[in-house]
Amino acid sequence: MFVSANFFHYIRSIVAVLAISPFVILFAVRMIRAWMAVARSRHWMETSGQILASGIQIRTHRGGHGVLHSPYPSVLYQYQVQGQTLQGNRIHLGTVIGGIGAKPTAARYPAGSTHPVYYNPNQPLESALERRAAGNWLNAVLILVLLAGLFAFI
Repeated sequence: MFVSANFFHYIRSIVAVLAISPFVILFAVRMIRAWMAVARSRHWMETSGQILASGIQIRTHRGGHGVLHSPYPSVLYQYQVQGQTLQGNRIHLGTVIGGIGAKPTAARYPAGSTHPVYYNPNQPLESALERRAAGNWLNAVLILVLLAGLFAFI
């Protein structure tokens, strides 16, 4: 029995879609969660905070290519809500981005400086220095690359 080349192309396309779809969905879910966090933070209150410590933290990741050491920004700040002194370390909402952006991010928040702190009025311990979702551009690029690869393969 003869099987046409179109059949194999069809099967290959299905396999490609099944292989790439979970990654597209993962990155899309991360983007949507970050956007939702930004939307929720629009109702957060603003107060003044003091940067207690700022620097770079090296994180170790194990992967298929061995052990990787990546720099991440690390900022500790203090702020007051209704007379209670609280501390936070969240710079922005969404995915934490390390690598080449770590030093410039940490440099924006030198120890001893004063910056606005945004906090959730219902849960004052939930706070951030920026009400934006860093890293969403990376998720968008990954989705586009995966989709482009998928369409090129099909």
